Amino acid sequence: MLKLRGDSGFMLLETMLSVLIIASGVALVIRSYAASLRLSKTAAAMASSCMILEEKLFDMDFKGFYRGLTEEQISDAPVGQPGYTWSLTAYGLEPEENDLLAVEASVAYKIGSQTRKVNVSTLRKYREG
Repeated sequence: MLKLRGDSGFMLLETMLSVLIIASGVALVIRSYAASLRLSKTAAAMASSCMILEEKLFDMDFKGFYRGLTEEQISDAPVGQPGYTWSLTAYGLEPEENDLLAVEASVAYKIGSQTRKVNVSTLRKYREG
């Protein structure tokens, strides 16, 4: 008579199931890593945009804001990094005697096929440049 052994080894089904579970876990880790790389690239571009805006506003503080000021430029970008386009506009508030100007500054950049934009609005003291 043939005796069957109890729990002395793994069956093929158990082995296949454990390989499937491990493969699913590895696939999830790889997907998470790719997503974190994409998000870190987006965060770096956003930080660069904020630094460009800060630099342009400080430049204008030094030069002086005036009514009707409009500047726009395309910044040179290193290879492999998004190109940035910035614009700055200052306009007077009502009444005209007011010494405050509303300033709107924005930076646009492309990541992949998407164009993203960072906008800042602030008030600055009117001063002839």
